[in-house]
Amino acid sequence: MVIAGSFRGEDDTTYVWLRRFDSEAERERLYAKVYQTDRWRDEIGPRVAELMLPDIEVTRIVPTPHSVIS
Repeated sequence: MVIAGSFRGEDDTTYVWLRRFDSEAERERLYAKVYQTDRWRDEIGPRVAELMLPDIEVTRIVPTPHSVIS
């Protein structure tokens, strides 16, 4: 997956991460490759959960025709 942008809020409590995929099929393939591994489930995922705030929001978006990030 391509990390198209990574931002934090000035208050240092907001984090925005933009990921780009060529297609829905690619997203599904890469999610499985990353998130369905024993290492993610046993090591990385639990640590990430400890570091994240409980009110995380994931929003899937699509670029407009004039977006430079597509």
